[in-house]
Amino acid sequence: MKKLQICAPTLVIVFLLLGGALAADADVLAIESLGERYTVAQAERDVEALTALYTDDAILFNAVGQVLEGREALIAYWQAGFDGPPQHVDIDSRETVVYNDTGHATGTYVVTDDEDQVIVQGYYMAILHRVDGQWLIHRHINNMVLPEPPLPDDEHEGA
Repeated sequence: MKKLQICAPTLVIVFLLLGGALAADADVLAIESLGERYTVAQAERDVEALTALYTDDAILFNAVGQVLEGREALIAYWQAGFDGPPQHVDIDSRETVVYNDTGHATGTYVVTDDEDQVIVQGYYMAILHRVDGQWLIHRHINNMVLPEPPLPDDEHEGA
């Protein structure tokens, strides 16, 4: 009986830790599903669906150095972007970490045209907040991978 008394508290701790890990896994999956919803909204050119993925006071630091603050700025940004030719976004999540009601996600993205030609690619980082039980993007930073500069011609090497 004494052995059971010693094991019972240990089992409670194990179940609490395991329950926390399962909750964290569910949160990670919920955050990663934002990427899927982002991709669908982008493909459908759905400004409302895209901005719904962000908090009211979100800030987007885009790849060309613009800082967009709040939903109205995001709406204008997406609408302007959708005035051009169709683009497709592919997101590859590299890391998603949850800290209670805050999380962060990092990964890569590739934007292609209708002929699968790469328009731009780069890395992103998002800080997310859980708002009323739903994960939303609070801060979003992305950059651009620029092409390698051309190597000098042989005739210029000796000059």
